Amino acid sequence: MLMTLKAAQATLREIGISLRRTGWGRELRVNLRCGREETACYTDDTDDAVGTGQAMARQRDEAATAFQVAALKRRERT
Repeated sequence: MLMTLKAAQATLREIGISLRRTGWGRELRVNLRCGREETACYTDDTDDAVGTGQAMARQRDEAATAFQVAALKRRERT
């Protein structure tokens, strides 16, 4: 099912991911909000963009959780 650009943007905005057109035909740029070029992914399919954005959000959340656990362990040792 092909999602509209507006619907895809709304879905990803809720989880902190940006989705925008690049100006090169149908190309879309998916990235973490305020993310660098190194973290950006490009596609021309809105469904692919949503899947990619959801995966990016999961990875970001897992990294944040790992960081928080490590910080708590450091705090317990002191």
